[in-house]
Amino acid sequence: MILDNLFTPVGEVFKFKNTLSQSDFDRFAELSGDNNPIHVDPNFAIGTKFGRTVAHGMFLYSMICSYLTNLFPETYQISQELMFPSPTYAGEEITFSLEVVGRQIETGLINLVTNISHQNDELCCQGRAAIVPLSNQLATIDKFPLDKKSRPITDQYCKGLKVGQSESAGRIFTRSDLKKYIELTGDNNPLYTDPAYVEKNGFRDIIVPPGLLGGMISYLLGTKLPGPGTNWLKQTLLFSAPSYIDEEVIASVELNRIRLDKDLINLSTSCTNKSGDLFVSGEALVLVKDLQAV
Repeated sequence: MILDNLFTPVGEVFKFKNTLSQSDFDRFAELSGDNNPIHVDPNFAIGTKFGRTVAHGMFLYSMICSYLTNLFPETYQISQELMFPSPTYAGEEITFSLEVVGRQIETGLINLVTNISHQNDELCCQGRAAIVPLSNQLATIDKFPLDKKSRPITDQYCKGLKVGQSESAGRIFTRSDLKKYIELTGDNNPLYTDPAYVEKNGFRDIIVPPGLLGGMISYLLGTKLPGPGTNWLKQTLLFSAPSYIDEEVIASVELNRIRLDKDLINLSTSCTNKSGDLFVSGEALVLVKDLQAV
């Protein structure tokens, strides 16, 4: 069902059921590079608090993006907040719920609650998204800075990690990568496939889906810093500029807070180009209780 997003009333709720498989987890791991064993290694996962493999947070977010594309065509996402209060397992039916909770008539901005729940209504992903019409994205996209509250640093070291550590990785996304992403998620946004469409809407080339940019952060958190066994609890994503195919994206994470008593770590996250132009900024909160020794 495709709706005219200009007339979707506040309070409207859309629900979709889906069941993700271990094969889906494996395909997202291959696509993103995030082979964190909590997602792809049943033998490792059985020894964690989960007891079995769980979905990547960015895979769940990519599915949310797919539903946003289908419900609200010709829009552009400028922000996403995500929390993962409980795991999502392979083979279980889950419900995606998207609710319009606010809108600005003058800018066309739409605020949504984007939740995913188990069959017993327990939330496995809780989030909020902001989207704007493509005709207004360039004027609106840079007006949502992160609220960077100062936080006391209670500890400097945890499980061999220390405040100030950072990791980065570069990647060039191709049309082949986008084809795999679309086949996996069903997100058939023409911004990812149609050069004439993207040119008409003010972009200079096919753009990289936000789920793939988030996947680069997932890769760093799950394999580099903190590393294998990391459990992603929260993530904010602010999209400040489009990233284009066939151009290198550099993702970075930096450890900026440790709470040793709870095995919790905060990291700043970003994606830029070689010139330092920012595409995505945000912050991650992860649990390192099950961090794998390397």
